[in-house]
Amino acid sequence: MAHQFSRFIEHDATMPMAPEMDLKPAPVRILHVEDDEFIADMVKEILALEGWHVETRDNGVAALMTIAGDTPYDLILLDNDLPEIAGVEILRQTRSMSHRSWVPIVMLSGNLDEPLATLSGADMCLRKPDDLPRLREALAQLLTSRRNGSQVEANAATNGR
Repeated sequence: MAHQFSRFIEHDATMPMAPEMDLKPAPVRILHVEDDEFIADMVKEILALEGWHVETRDNGVAALMTIAGDTPYDLILLDNDLPEIAGVEILRQTRSMSHRSWVPIVMLSGNLDEPLATLSGADMCLRKPDDLPRLREALAQLLTSRRNGSQVEANAATNGR
């Protein structure tokens, strides 16, 4: 009985094998804008525990140049007190860019006007250093809710709603 299925199981050496596919999801990519090197390194280390890739920019001008570029980011994490351009202004300009308007933006700052940040488009506001212990969990929840929301929107579009 087993021999009748052998033609389906055995591989014919003349037929090419399908390439192995890596089914792991791409790691989360985060742009972190922070001028304090100690904080930037600590945040990078915390987020690396999730396997997330973090790129850091240490001033507002460099951040805006990066944000205006084509590199895809799953989340942008902004300090407010930055050299050259404040985080809230980076937030406003980022929200006006069509290719970044959907990207979750989290303000992580010790000096922040939360109502202004929220009005400017922040998805979440966290305080340094108080919220650093819950940073990974907070960002994971935001990313998960965004992905679930995107899936719901995609399903609704597919179903003609």
